[in-house]
Amino acid sequence: MFYTKIPTTIDRQIIQLSERGLIITDEPLARHYLANVSYYRLAGYWWPMQANKATHVFKPNSRFENVIALYNFDRELRLLVFDVIERIEIAQIRNICAHHGRLWNKNLPGRPNLMARPPRPWLTSVPPANEHHML
Repeated sequence: MFYTKIPTTIDRQIIQLSERGLIITDEPLARHYLANVSYYRLAGYWWPMQANKATHVFKPNSRFENVIALYNFDRELRLLVFDVIERIEIAQIRNICAHHGRLWNKNLPGRPNLMARPPRPWLTSVPPANEHHML
Protein backbone atom coordinates (compact mmCIF):
# COMPACT_ATOMS: atom_id res chain seq x y z
CA MET A 1 0.00 0.00 0.00
CA PHE A 2 1.35 3.39 -0.99
CA TYR A 3 0.42 6.58 0.78
CA THR A 4 0.19 9.67 -1.37
CA LYS A 5 -0.25 12.22 1.41
CA ILE A 6 2.93 13.86 2.57
CA PRO A 7 3.32 14.95 6.20
CA THR A 8 2.71 18.62 6.90
CA THR A 9 4.17 20.89 9.54
CA ILE A 10 2.13 22.38 12.36
CA ASP A 11 2.39 25.80 10.73
CA ARG A 12 1.05 24.38 7.45
CA GLN A 13 -1.84 22.73 9.34
CA ILE A 14 -2.75 26.09 10.89
CA ILE A 15 -2.68 27.76 7.47
CA GLN A 16 -4.79 24.98 5.95
CA LEU A 17 -7.41 25.21 8.72
CA SER A 18 -7.55 29.00 8.31
CA GLU A 19 -7.92 28.70 4.53
CA ARG A 20 -10.85 26.34 5.06
CA GLY A 21 -12.60 28.90 7.26
CA LEU A 22 -11.68 27.95 10.82
CA ILE A 23 -11.02 31.11 12.84
CA ILE A 24 -7.77 30.83 14.80
CA THR A 25 -7.16 33.85 17.01
CA ASP A 26 -4.51 32.31 19.28
CA GLU A 27 -1.85 30.66 17.10
CA PRO A 28 0.38 29.56 20.00
CA LEU A 29 -2.61 27.74 21.51
CA ALA A 30 -3.39 26.12 18.15
CA ARG A 31 0.26 25.13 17.73
CA HIS A 32 0.30 23.61 21.23
CA TYR A 33 -2.82 21.50 20.69
CA LEU A 34 -1.88 20.41 17.18
CA ALA A 35 1.55 19.36 18.40
CA ASN A 36 0.41 17.58 21.57
CA VAL A 37 -3.05 16.28 20.74
CA SER A 38 -2.68 16.01 16.94
CA TYR A 39 -4.56 17.17 13.89
CA TYR A 40 -6.40 13.88 13.38
CA ARG A 41 -7.56 13.54 16.98
CA LEU A 42 -8.94 17.10 16.94
CA ALA A 43 -10.57 16.47 13.53
CA GLY A 44 -13.35 14.54 15.26
CA TYR A 45 -14.17 17.61 17.32
CA TRP A 46 -14.30 20.06 14.39
CA TRP A 47 -16.23 17.60 12.20
CA PRO A 48 -19.66 19.06 13.20
CA MET A 49 -18.35 22.54 12.37
CA GLN A 50 -17.68 21.65 8.74
CA ALA A 51 -20.22 22.82 6.17
CA ASN A 52 -18.89 20.48 3.48
CA LYS A 53 -17.43 17.18 4.67
CA ALA A 54 -15.84 16.40 1.28
CA THR A 55 -13.93 19.67 0.91
CA HIS A 56 -13.58 20.23 4.69
CA VAL A 57 -14.83 23.82 4.46
CA PHE A 58 -16.00 25.16 7.81
CA LYS A 59 -19.32 26.81 8.63
CA PRO A 60 -19.24 30.57 9.30
CA ASN A 61 -17.98 31.60 12.76
CA SER A 62 -16.29 28.23 13.45
CA ARG A 63 -13.51 28.85 15.95
CA PHE A 64 -10.52 26.78 17.01
CA GLU A 65 -11.17 27.81 20.62
CA ASN A 66 -14.59 26.09 20.38
CA VAL A 67 -12.89 22.93 19.11
CA ILE A 68 -10.59 22.98 22.14
CA ALA A 69 -13.50 23.66 24.51
CA LEU A 70 -15.36 20.66 23.08
CA TYR A 71 -12.23 18.49 23.32
CA ASN A 72 -11.64 19.50 26.97
CA PHE A 73 -15.30 18.95 27.86
CA ASP A 74 -15.16 15.46 26.34
CA ARG A 75 -11.94 14.65 28.20
CA GLU A 76 -13.31 15.82 31.56
CA LEU A 77 -16.63 14.02 31.02
CA ARG A 78 -14.76 10.80 30.18
CA LEU A 79 -12.74 11.09 33.41
CA LEU A 80 -15.89 11.64 35.48
CA VAL A 81 -17.71 8.72 33.85
CA PHE A 82 -14.82 6.32 34.40
CA ASP A 83 -14.53 7.46 38.02
CA VAL A 84 -18.20 6.66 38.61
CA ILE A 85 -17.92 3.34 36.78
CA GLU A 86 -15.00 2.35 39.01
CA ARG A 87 -16.94 3.26 42.16
CA ILE A 88 -19.94 1.24 41.02
CA GLU A 89 -17.73 -1.70 40.18
CA ILE A 90 -16.00 -1.71 43.54
CA ALA A 91 -19.00 -0.89 45.73
CA GLN A 92 -21.69 -2.94 44.04
CA ILE A 93 -20.53 -5.57 41.60
CA ARG A 94 -17.81 -7.03 43.79
CA ASN A 95 -20.17 -7.16 46.78
CA ILE A 96 -22.80 -8.91 44.68
CA CYS A 97 -20.23 -11.43 43.46
CA ALA A 98 -19.02 -12.10 46.98
CA HIS A 99 -22.58 -12.51 48.25
CA HIS A 100 -23.59 -14.93 45.51
CA GLY A 101 -20.30 -16.76 45.81
CA ARG A 102 -21.10 -17.51 49.45
CA LEU A 103 -24.66 -18.57 48.59
CA TRP A 104 -23.70 -20.88 45.75
CA ASN A 105 -20.67 -22.40 47.42
CA LYS A 106 -22.13 -23.41 50.79
CA ASN A 107 -20.32 -26.73 50.72
CA LEU A 108 -16.91 -25.11 50.63
CA PRO A 109 -15.17 -24.88 53.98
CA GLY A 110 -14.97 -21.50 55.57
CA ARG A 111 -11.26 -21.87 56.16
CA PRO A 112 -8.78 -23.67 53.98
CA ASN A 113 -6.95 -26.63 55.48
CA LEU A 114 -3.34 -25.58 55.87
CA MET A 115 -0.47 -27.83 56.81
CA ALA A 116 0.37 -27.50 60.48
CA ARG A 117 4.07 -26.98 59.80
CA PRO A 118 5.16 -26.71 56.21
CA PRO A 119 8.49 -28.34 55.44
CA ARG A 120 11.32 -25.84 55.66
CA PRO A 121 14.49 -27.25 54.10
CA TRP A 122 15.53 -23.78 53.06
CA LEU A 123 15.92 -22.74 56.73
CA THR A 124 19.03 -24.84 57.14
CA SER A 125 21.02 -22.42 54.95
CA VAL A 126 20.04 -19.30 56.93
CA PRO A 127 22.64 -18.31 59.55
CA PRO A 128 21.57 -17.61 63.15
CA ALA A 129 20.21 -14.15 63.95
CA ASN A 130 23.43 -13.05 65.66
CA GLU A 131 25.38 -13.69 62.40
CA HIS A 132 23.11 -11.87 59.91
CA HIS A 133 25.40 -8.88 59.80
CA MET A 134 28.00 -11.04 58.08
CA LEU A 135 25.86 -11.72 55.00
